[in-house]
Amino acid sequence: VHALQVERVLERHAAVKKMRVVVTSRNNKDIMTVKCEIDGGDDALAAAIRETVQTVTKLRGDIEIVPPGQLPSDGKLIEDARSYD
Repeated sequence: VHALQVERVLERHAAVKKMRVVVTSRNNKDIMTVKCEIDGGDDALAAAIRETVQTVTKLRGDIEIVPPGQLPSDGKLIEDARSYD
C-alpha cells in the first residue's frame, strides 16, 4: 500500500476527516486495518470505504470507524505495526 492510494480513497469519501492504514501480522499473515475518523459513520459507509480500498489497493482490509480526534495529527497515512520477534 502506498500513501497515494490512501489519498485516493480519502478523495472518494468526503465524510472521512482522517485515515490511517495500520498493518499488523498474525500467524505470519499481514492484516490491514483502515482506521477512518468520521463524525457518526455507519455500516453502509464502512462497506463503501471497504469497497473503495479494495478497488484502489487490490487488497482486502478491515474498516474501523473512530470518532474525531482519535487518530494522531502527525501526517502519517500508513503505520507498520508488525512485530518481527
